[in-house]
Amino acid sequence: MQRLAGRIILLWGWRRALVAFLAGALAVLAQAPYDFFAVCFISFPLLVWLIDGATGEASDGWLGRLKPAFAIGWWFGFGYFLAGLWWIGQALLVEADSFAWALPFAVVGIPFALAFFYGFATVVARLLWSNDIGRIAALAFGFGLTEWLRDFLFTGFPWNAIGYAAMPVPLLMQSVSVTGMIGMNTLAVFVFSLPALVAARRQLRLGFALLILLVAAHVGFGHARLAARVEPATRSVDVRIVQPDV
Repeated sequence: MQRLAGRIILLWGWRRALVAFLAGALAVLAQAPYDFFAVCFISFPLLVWLIDGATGEASDGWLGRLKPAFAIGWWFGFGYFLAGLWWIGQALLVEADSFAWALPFAVVGIPFALAFFYGFATVVARLLWSNDIGRIAALAFGFGLTEWLRDFLFTGFPWNAIGYAAMPVPLLMQSVSVTGMIGMNTLAVFVFSLPALVAARRQLRLGFALLILLVAAHVGFGHARLAARVEPATRSVDVRIVQPDV
């Protein structure tokens, strides 16, 4: 694992961009309809190691030193949103004669723009980066802040929030009643990134203790909350379905 992390850290140029892109695309498997959240325990440690190597040139000044971190986050986000939102283009094929021209803008343009949010997330993380578990917290904070901004900036586009990966079934959806989506996004990235500590073996026991504790609390709270639920007195419920015009 140390050897793998070392190779990832030392990646440069298109190889670094490709790994970031693939790590982001892989993370989409944690979203519906796949709900295979375990892939995030691969994607986010890869992202941590990539940022470990995003040092930049000292002669470039503080802004230049942040460019590699931004590029890593952007490529991660581009892969994530491209793999997760390509289906939007299908709506444009219903009346292809009129709207097919917009297909590249929907399929590629939207992920291209949304990737800037994750570029910002990794820049924030890099500003707070350290050599220990603090960098995991920094990455979680960066993504938590960015996902919050994504909720409302430019009219908002909260689709495929990272936190959804941590709540694929009702049992695991209950914690959001306490944390809200901002907290869920932050905690999800924190937990998914903890295996990155395996590489350097620094604070490894603390990291895995936190992982087990947070996952156990997540599952335990969900079980307790569902067990305590009260069935409604009547099952006669009016439901209104609103179809977004996408």
